[in-house]
Amino acid sequence: MEARRMSVTRMARNSMRMLSAMLCLGLFLSSCIDKCIYDHYEHTTVGGWEKNDALTFDIPSLKESGRYAMSLGLRTSEAYPFQNLSLVVEQTSFPSKKKTVDVVNCNIADRQGTMLGNGITLYQYTMPIRKKFHMRGDSLHITVRHNMKREILPGIVDIGIKIDRE
Repeated sequence: MEARRMSVTRMARNSMRMLSAMLCLGLFLSSCIDKCIYDHYEHTTVGGWEKNDALTFDIPSLKESGRYAMSLGLRTSEAYPFQNLSLVVEQTSFPSKKKTVDVVNCNIADRQGTMLGNGITLYQYTMPIRKKFHMRGDSLHITVRHNMKREILPGIVDIGIKIDRE
């Protein structure tokens, strides 16, 4: 009886080890498949995002050259008073010092004031900025500022940049 109990215990330990090894292998393989190479958000000030207060993102040089896609993330609250938001995104690559400027127009709410983003109290929006661009060892400096008539915008919580490998 004692030998049988030890055998069952040994089998349980071996099963747990096998399960743990398979779980670790699955996590390792899923991390290799992940295409996201950069995803970072910056917070705006609680009192409102000022027009002259540009948010900056410094993306280190990529080890692998390839094709990438960049998107802008936006989180708002119901305190945002407009249907749309206009953002200016300036990108400077180093060491080439090539500069590009994009104006991104975001639809935040419909005519009835219903927020169009995903969420309940905070709403998430994602807008593509650049699709299928090449980076070969360059680093990027990105600034984002709003381009609205009002100097201080309430309800803008976070702005983010995400880069995915194509």
